[in-house]
Amino acid sequence: MGVEVIAEATRPVAQAFGQIISGLPFDLPAEPVRQGDRWHGRVLVPVEAPDGSRESVVIEVAYRLRRVESDDRGLRARIEFDGRPVSLGSGSETVDGRYYGESIFSLPGGRYEQMMATAELEVSWPDAGGGLPPSRTVAEWQAVVTRN
Repeated sequence: MGVEVIAEATRPVAQAFGQIISGLPFDLPAEPVRQGDRWHGRVLVPVEAPDGSRESVVIEVAYRLRRVESDDRGLRARIEFDGRPVSLGSGSETVDGRYYGESIFSLPGGRYEQMMATAELEVSWPDAGGGLPPSRTVAEWQAVVTRN
């Protein structure tokens, strides 16, 4: 997979983002769906806590089959998704924001070919631990993932 970061970021940030996005699950529906139908899933987005540890933001995602189209590569499904964070790690923190985008799934290939995602997340840490004062983490990114 190729990862293109659509933002000005330092190399370590881009590398971390590549690891995040390559591990995200994009849930397909358990049952057959028609154009316009919806299904739900969860995505875990890792964030760094003030003490340097890693936590995962749990995002409830609603998927919608926008359309199925045919081209020279066969049938491809366009899937939109939109999600909101529901929890994080131990649950004592508060998290707000949005996760959304669109993906293209190859029906003959049985895999995602492209995905555009945007995340806008904010985590409030009431007690950062280790003597650190309350703080917040803001994670904002947009990326396009393509399978070559």
